[in-house]
Amino acid sequence: MAGAAIVMLMVLLSLPVLFAGTDVEAGRTNADWVNRKAAASAALTSKRIVLLGGSNTLYGFSAETITRQTGRPALNAGLNAGFGLKYLLHIGRNIAKPGDLFVLPLEYPLFEKAQVHDSAIFQFISHDQAWLKSLSWLERFEFSWAVRIKHWQYYYLNSQNPPAPVALGTRLPGAPLLNDVGDVIDADPASITPQMREAVKNETIRVWKLDNDALNVLQKFAEDLQALDITVIVVPPNVHERMLNNTANKAFFQQLSRAMTDRGITTLGNPQLFLFSDNCAYDTNWHLTRPCQIKHTKKLIQLLKDSGRIAPPE
Repeated sequence: MAGAAIVMLMVLLSLPVLFAGTDVEAGRTNADWVNRKAAASAALTSKRIVLLGGSNTLYGFSAETITRQTGRPALNAGLNAGFGLKYLLHIGRNIAKPGDLFVLPLEYPLFEKAQVHDSAIFQFISHDQAWLKSLSWLERFEFSWAVRIKHWQYYYLNSQNPPAPVALGTRLPGAPLLNDVGDVIDADPASITPQMREAVKNETIRVWKLDNDALNVLQKFAEDLQALDITVIVVPPNVHERMLNNTANKAFFQQLSRAMTDRGITTLGNPQLFLFSDNCAYDTNWHLTRPCQIKHTKKLIQLLKDSGRIAPPE
């Protein structure tokens, strides 16, 4: 029995090696987002406003609107919070240019102890082995430990019939439509189905717990970019009002505020700033419809103007 368990463990831990670089449908949309945001970043000049976070950023703000109203080039680098804070900030480092203003509307679970989600498993194994190899041995073991039989089966079955290659920018089945600066532009209220409304309604309300390691990762990111003449500001994320549960999370917000101040990380806005209700919810409690995306972007622009963070480009 013990021998069988050890064999099973070794099989699961071997997945990142056995299927390195194997393209599968499950991770294609996220990988496409990463590549498209990198290409969009390369096409923009310096002195940009870069929005970096999970999908609350992707669906919740409009870089196109920021450029139109401020004259500053802007990029929506929002991806998938399931990648984890460390990887999102790694992407941020890769696209950063001196003179940028980085605005981080980070989902609150990103401030918790890091977990390995399916989106990270598919991204790292299929599309970013270099990142996986850059992790410490402990982090790589924790990543491998998160692999389940379902992942091994999925990779084995799909490796026999891999999807056809697609050109950068090709819209994948089921993926949202992005513009040239990374905004989701097809979150139309008219397209919301009863199933999508039910998903919003049934999402679990959680009490978040601040993790010191996450704060260390964020502090290092801010310090590294500031050394390159890049400003980093953390703002509240877009989140449905039912998820905030201010009473239960009162201690979390107090601790987060103190920790940011103590670590010299610049923050703007309070947790209520980008709250929304059912009329703005698209398909999750973190995603906005397009009209509300524009509305929240205007609030963000005003926040940056009031704090003196936005000035005409040189």
